[in-house]
Amino acid sequence: MPIAQEKPSSRPRRHVNERRQRIQRRFRIAFAALGTATMGITPVAHADPDFSEGLPDGGIHTFCYYSVSSMQSTMDAAMTRLRQQTVVDTAYYNPCDVHTDVRWVQGPTDVPAYGQTTCTLAWDNGRCDRYRVRLNKAVLDDAPHPSDQYRKTACHELGHSVGLSHYSGSDYPGTDTTHSCMRSGDVSGQDWNILYGAHHKGSSHISGTF
Repeated sequence: MPIAQEKPSSRPRRHVNERRQRIQRRFRIAFAALGTATMGITPVAHADPDFSEGLPDGGIHTFCYYSVSSMQSTMDAAMTRLRQQTVVDTAYYNPCDVHTDVRWVQGPTDVPAYGQTTCTLAWDNGRCDRYRVRLNKAVLDDAPHPSDQYRKTACHELGHSVGLSHYSGSDYPGTDTTHSCMRSGDVSGQDWNILYGAHHKGSSHISGTF
């Protein structure tokens, strides 16, 4: 009895190669289409409204220290960073003028919080002429990392005075994918504690206002 053997395919080798090439070509086309579709996807823009107390009136962002403060160096550093990171120009007034844009205050907030920014004088067009920016040292001193929280809160509250809203968690503003000082909550030495995000610095917000 002959021994059973596996017979070679009766299909000519040329046809096998052509079939393999057709399959490979289909895969290449499919992957190319997938890549093109993926490249066409743009990041989802998160809702990012302007600050609820109103946008600033633009121009030079003047500031003063409304009360003698042991946190004055923190406040001054925040003004410097705003000027260095954005298109905003700043000027120091002493004493405070009725139209000074930012009045820094060290003191209690309306409810226990690290800080609070309020528009205290507005123009008829709804733009804010004067903000009171308060840092609550008593609450800040109880933060997990007080010195980091000082800097971040000063950056955050000053950000409100140039029209920025805060956000929570990872609900990044606009199409940003990194955090900024406008994120609410505690901090512990992250680089973004004292930084404004690209979206907030752009034409949708600061550059468009100033």
